Amino acid sequence: MAETPKAESVIFQYVQRRAFPRESSGLTPKRDSPLASLNPFRQKDTGLLRVGGRLSKSDMSESAKHPVLLPAKDKLVRLMVKEAHQRDLHAPPRSVLHELRKKVWIVNGLSVVKKMCRECLHCRRMLARPSGQKMGDLPKARITVGHCFQSVGLDFMGPFRVKVRRAVEKRWVCIFTCMKVRAVHLELVPDLTTSSFINCLERFVSTRPGPVEDIFCDNGTNFRGTE
Repeated sequence: MAETPKAESVIFQYVQRRAFPRESSGLTPKRDSPLASLNPFRQKDTGLLRVGGRLSKSDMSESAKHPVLLPAKDKLVRLMVKEAHQRDLHAPPRSVLHELRKKVWIVNGLSVVKKMCRECLHCRRMLARPSGQKMGDLPKARITVGHCFQSVGLDFMGPFRVKVRRAVEKRWVCIFTCMKVRAVHLELVPDLTTSSFINCLERFVSTRPGPVEDIFCDNGTNFRGTE
């Protein structure tokens, strides 16, 4: 594997000569050049353009202190970003860029990495937002003025285990909710038969003042039996 660093250095030199011909020949970057703020210098033994800075005395690795300069628009850069993104288990753009900068410095690197992450099919599937549903109009019973329990919605919940004398039996609860003020009324029922529901409904109507005009339910068999 001793040939790998040499081959990598040759490839980097080829990419730099095509992207930065002025700087690769040893000339100082122009003021409007994207490399001017990076203070680049040529490495003596390899001739690679590296990022300058004030980290030369730190205990970091040489590649991390002075990463190799690479252009944004190059096939090699795209392959490196893709490989780093997959190696880090599809990490977010800033994490991928942090790992890349331990070795190379991509000009406008964040925008390049973001673009590659957006093109990743796995990330697009995992981060896709569910489609929103357009809500329909509210029923008239919900938005008109009236007395409490004038319009109700009802359903059963349970079963609950209730101790009756010495035995434990199942019981259900019929819940009535007011469609206007969201008040709640509960009635205990012994089973889910139609007769139990009729008795439950009669107790509810006799307890609450004012007539019940509308009842909304899920069209269960015990509800349909009241017809």
